[in-house]
Amino acid sequence: AGLAWLAVAVLAAQAPRCRARCDHEEYGVDPPDPRDGQVEDKHVVLLEGRAVTSSVSLNHSRRFYYMNNNVTTMNQPDRYRKLIISLEPCEGVVYMLVRKTRRCWSDPFTCCKPKQGLSNETLPPPCNPDTHLVQCSWTHFHSVLDGSRDGSPTFFEVPHNNLKYFISVFAPAEVNLNYGIRTPTFRITVLADIGAFPRPGGQGRMTAKVAGDRAL
Repeated sequence: AGLAWLAVAVLAAQAPRCRARCDHEEYGVDPPDPRDGQVEDKHVVLLEGRAVTSSVSLNHSRRFYYMNNNVTTMNQPDRYRKLIISLEPCEGVVYMLVRKTRRCWSDPFTCCKPKQGLSNETLPPPCNPDTHLVQCSWTHFHSVLDGSRDGSPTFFEVPHNNLKYFISVFAPAEVNLNYGIRTPTFRITVLADIGAFPRPGGQGRMTAKVAGDRAL
């Protein structure tokens, strides 16, 4: 009984510190949309292989959570035990930031760290590479955030050596407003069965042969 009481006391003491470390999760976040899937707290649970089409407000994030504890998947050889995370912008510019293993969710407002002597302000993406370094807090990997690939899909195929993934989709304000877009839309998919993902043959090379006046 004494040990149990001590464990409870330690957990209770740690809880405020855990909440304090994740204080950034309380701002700049769109509430989850039940149409996107199962809602838990302030995020949507992503299901294996199910594409979710959603939208996000400017200068806000939409949060997703994925967990895979399938024993068959985890027992695959390293070359096959991978995870695909795909983000496709439908309209506008969006960025994806991923943290694995445990919370917090990524904080996009910490991504653009000022270079010494060039700026004093930490900004959300896109980051100007001349004045800022890309260093997002609580983030293991992310989209290209320097503006050079705005509007392009983000595709990760990473080693699947974690059970939990905390995924944020962030919409920069100025870039989207320049295109007249106020609510960017996107499609996100997570897939551990990488063999089920369609891939072009011949490493993507295409060949063509004229077969007639109007045929190739």
